[in-house]
Amino acid sequence: MSNTNPLTPLALVVRLALNDADLSENTASIRSGIPRQTLRRRLVTGDFKYGELQQVADILGIKPSTLVALAEELAA
Repeated sequence: MSNTNPLTPLALVVRLALNDADLSENTASIRSGIPRQTLRRRLVTGDFKYGELQQVADILGIKPSTLVALAEELAA
Protein backbone atom coordinates (compact mmCIF):
# COMPACT_ATOMS: atom_id res chain seq x y z
CA MET A 1 0.00 0.00 0.00
CA SER A 2 1.43 3.37 -0.94
CA ASN A 3 1.49 6.43 1.26
CA THR A 4 -1.09 8.88 -0.09
CA ASN A 5 -0.80 11.48 2.65
CA PRO A 6 -0.34 14.90 1.08
CA LEU A 7 2.52 17.09 2.19
CA THR A 8 1.70 19.71 4.78
CA PRO A 9 1.70 23.30 3.49
CA LEU A 10 4.99 24.12 5.25
CA ALA A 11 6.66 20.97 3.94
CA LEU A 12 5.50 21.79 0.43
CA VAL A 13 6.67 25.42 0.63
CA VAL A 14 10.11 24.41 1.90
CA ARG A 15 10.44 21.70 -0.77
CA LEU A 16 9.49 24.15 -3.51
CA ALA A 17 11.89 26.77 -2.17
CA LEU A 18 14.74 24.25 -2.10
CA ASN A 19 13.87 23.15 -5.64
CA ASP A 20 13.74 26.77 -6.83
CA ALA A 21 17.20 27.29 -5.31
CA ASP A 22 18.36 24.12 -7.09
CA LEU A 23 19.27 22.49 -3.76
CA SER A 24 18.93 18.75 -3.30
CA GLU A 25 17.98 17.32 0.08
CA ASN A 26 21.58 16.20 0.53
CA THR A 27 23.04 19.61 -0.31
CA ALA A 28 20.47 21.38 1.86
CA SER A 29 21.32 19.03 4.70
CA ILE A 30 25.04 19.72 4.41
CA ARG A 31 24.65 23.50 4.09
CA SER A 32 22.08 23.83 6.85
CA GLY A 33 23.69 21.43 9.28
CA ILE A 34 20.45 19.47 9.67
CA PRO A 35 21.04 15.70 9.50
CA ARG A 36 19.80 14.31 6.18
CA GLN A 37 17.25 11.91 7.69
CA THR A 38 15.88 14.65 9.93
CA LEU A 39 15.53 17.03 7.00
CA ARG A 40 13.87 14.31 4.93
CA ARG A 41 11.30 13.73 7.72
CA ARG A 42 10.65 17.45 8.09
CA LEU A 43 10.12 17.75 4.33
CA VAL A 44 7.26 15.27 4.67
CA THR A 45 5.72 16.28 7.98
CA GLY A 46 6.43 20.01 7.93
CA ASP A 47 7.11 19.66 11.66
CA PHE A 48 10.19 21.91 11.67
CA LYS A 49 11.63 23.16 14.93
CA TYR A 50 12.15 26.91 14.77
CA GLY A 51 15.94 26.53 14.68
CA GLU A 52 15.69 24.10 11.76
CA LEU A 53 13.42 26.43 9.85
CA GLN A 54 15.90 29.24 10.50
CA GLN A 55 18.75 27.08 9.17
CA VAL A 56 16.82 26.28 6.00
CA ALA A 57 15.80 29.90 5.54
CA ASP A 58 19.43 30.97 5.96
CA ILE A 59 20.64 28.77 3.12
CA LEU A 60 17.77 30.08 0.99
CA GLY A 61 18.61 33.69 1.83
CA ILE A 62 15.14 34.43 3.19
CA LYS A 63 13.44 34.87 6.57
CA PRO A 64 11.67 31.94 8.23
CA SER A 65 8.58 34.14 8.44
CA THR A 66 8.47 34.21 4.63
CA LEU A 67 8.24 30.42 4.52
CA VAL A 68 5.54 30.41 7.20
CA ALA A 69 3.54 33.16 5.46
CA LEU A 70 3.64 31.25 2.17
CA ALA A 71 2.51 28.08 3.94
CA GLU A 72 -0.34 29.98 5.60
CA GLU A 73 -1.44 31.34 2.21
CA LEU A 74 -1.35 27.86 0.76
CA ALA A 75 -3.41 26.46 3.64
CA ALA A 76 -6.07 29.18 3.38
